[in-house]
Amino acid sequence: MPVSDALGWLHGTPATPSNVFTSTSTDYSDYELDFGATVAGTSSPYLPAFPSRTEAAYTSPPEVPGPGGIQMGVHVVIGAAIVPGSCTAGVVNVLSAATSSATAIIATRTLTLAQLAVAGSHYFIPMNIATLLEFLRLNFIGTNAAVTSGTAVAWFGPICGGEQ
Repeated sequence: MPVSDALGWLHGTPATPSNVFTSTSTDYSDYELDFGATVAGTSSPYLPAFPSRTEAAYTSPPEVPGPGGIQMGVHVVIGAAIVPGSCTAGVVNVLSAATSSATAIIATRTLTLAQLAVAGSHYFIPMNIATLLEFLRLNFIGTNAAVTSGTAVAWFGPICGGEQ
């Protein structure tokens, strides 16, 4: 699992937020994280990399984290308020795959126009870490149409409080 106090930027940075919802199908995040190739854990030191080949196919974690577990996911913060044009909502898909240019959706969240209109709004998309393979990126999909303008930043990391 990644270091929980590090930020893994997926889209833009605080200094340069990036445009979002510019397409109804292919608006991918600026960056794709690479967690490293999976290993079976069959050779010394017999510790599987993240995630192990066994756990990667699970639909739920093999154990339930207790109160000390850290919820991981994707954070999206609206930079410049989204001007919808003909767009009716924004869908953020979290994508993962064993190869680069991930397209398999492992988590998703729909944001309303009211949510997208508030600069500084912070949204969290929780993820089942067992579904995360080597690569991770996002897709910002405008519903019905692309937006006129607006920016956001996004990163992968632990829940930190204050998110919606």
